[in-house]
Amino acid sequence: MTLLNNWVISPNNHGHSCWSTNKGGIPEIKPKWQIDKCAKYGAGWEFCATDTQIYINSADLLSVALDIETGEKIWEVILPDEATSSIAINANQICIAPYVLNQENGKIVDDLTRYGYSFQPVEDVANEIFFINTTNEKKGVLCYHDTGYEFYDIPAGAITSIGDGKRIVGIESGSLVCYSLEESRKQWSLRYPIGEDGSILSPSSASYMVINHKIYMHVNYDTLRCVNIDTGDIIWQSGPSTIDENKPPLYRKAPSRFLGCEDTLYLGRDISDDGFLQARSVEDGRELWKVDASQARLFLIAGDLIFGALNDVPVAWDRHTGEVVWNANKPMTAIFHAVAASNKIIYTNTMSQMRCYEWTAPYHSPEYLGSV
Repeated sequence: MTLLNNWVISPNNHGHSCWSTNKGGIPEIKPKWQIDKCAKYGAGWEFCATDTQIYINSADLLSVALDIETGEKIWEVILPDEATSSIAINANQICIAPYVLNQENGKIVDDLTRYGYSFQPVEDVANEIFFINTTNEKKGVLCYHDTGYEFYDIPAGAITSIGDGKRIVGIESGSLVCYSLEESRKQWSLRYPIGEDGSILSPSSASYMVINHKIYMHVNYDTLRCVNIDTGDIIWQSGPSTIDENKPPLYRKAPSRFLGCEDTLYLGRDISDDGFLQARSVEDGRELWKVDASQARLFLIAGDLIFGALNDVPVAWDRHTGEVVWNANKPMTAIFHAVAASNKIIYTNTMSQMRCYEWTAPYHSPEYLGSV
């Protein structure tokens, strides 16, 4: 298995796969540490972690750094004005657009509004570059790095950098698109399937991911596509191109979660009595297994584990079998998000609590020994 970055660098990691690290272990059932207020306004939907520190965007108004070993505050910085509702990191900096901060002390080193743009949250981080969509009259993609920035008049959103930063994949007007940054032109476009009533089959918020020079996308419970990253051609499609109106409503809409790694894709439905976790093959999209997951939250892949929650209890599934192989000793009401770094998994909830669980040895699935 290829080693990926072992921190959460952007909302869904580079490639939008939610594959956080190539190693993961079964933690102790009791947290290594817990804090009842990780920041003044809690942690937003995304927070980031390296092997030593946790970085928080708190209500888009301030940024906080915590020691990952203890949960103790290292620094706190009030942002000059309300920022965007996300956070991303590269090797040395933090970006809570439009602000760029130094990881070591939280000092604001740049305010991107000085370039004359309005910003959405960071979409991707690759080769130390922050890829950010801009809005309003100067809509496009801004690529920020430590020596400056480049702006591209590209209307695509939900972007991912590919080809060593020379191209961008994204979503535009109901289509998956690819742009060349060097030539500033669209290279290809693949429209989402159209339903029987003429409407576009809607994807979930994380509608596609990029793994090993292929793009995987889903549009409803039944349909997965594998797309050639160079041409936009469909390599394979698993499932119909139209919605089956005879299926219950929950099965006619896209799953709320889409995760993946080199050998398997995972679909899931969060916070539902009819929730599920399903594994699909990257070779042809066939179902490998499916388990019920009532009131689940699905967050990330770490090695042979998928970390999430069931009825607000932190849990881990064996990603090769769907079996729950770990659960914490007590619930954490209204769990919101989680990240993995080093030998730790960190959870937050909507009440500003944060818990850190630690593992001592990597977990190897009995069904797939040697996968990490």
